[in-house]
Amino acid sequence: MSPTIVFKNDQPFAAYGSPGGATIINSVLNVTLNLIDHGMTIQQAIDAPRLSATSAFGTVSCETGQPYLQPVFSNATLAALKALGHFSNVATGALACATAAIGSVQGVIIDLQTGKQYGGADPRREGTVIGLPRP
Repeated sequence: MSPTIVFKNDQPFAAYGSPGGATIINSVLNVTLNLIDHGMTIQQAIDAPRLSATSAFGTVSCETGQPYLQPVFSNATLAALKALGHFSNVATGALACATAAIGSVQGVIIDLQTGKQYGGADPRREGTVIGLPRP
């Protein structure tokens, strides 16, 4: 739905995408923000917990409860979302985050100075990164 290529100084720097239906765009956006705004590596950006707004009502889902989701969203962050009218559980208005995974991003980063490529695989679903020797 939204395979993404990020350019830096007119050179391709990163490429990634995700399955997940309604959460695809949110998954890709979360990784983009982590890479660009937070300066994370590709694997850190993929591993980080995600927020997802997939409802016309502005409800927000978030991930927590999985051992690979570290650090988790702070209570202050969740309380700020609640104060803005966002809830992760529409029926109850509960603040608790979902335990279900949001997306499954696979990606690659290119070091523009060396040309070396670094991959990232999402632990939310089956996947891995392998390196191949250059011919």
